Amino acid sequence: MCPLKAPVPYTKESTLPIDVGPIRAAEFPVTENFLYLNHAGVAPIPARAAEAGIAMLRLPRGEGADRRTKTLIDHLRQYLSGKHKQ
Repeated sequence: MCPLKAPVPYTKESTLPIDVGPIRAAEFPVTENFLYLNHAGVAPIPARAAEAGIAMLRLPRGEGADRRTKTLIDHLRQYLSGKHKQ
């Protein structure tokens, strides 16, 4: 028999307080002017995702996409596998 622990029930007291204001301002500056009640398919993307996309699009302009794209993909694979260095 597998000794599994019962999940902790969600209560307001069991959660950590998080001030989402600074996160919202940094990642979604558009929310200063608009309130989004939509799903993710029609909502703004986080600032860091936009910056990563712009950086990826700039790759071919510099040293060429082949070598730098492979390096970026390798770094991404390490990050997603949990083997990256903080």
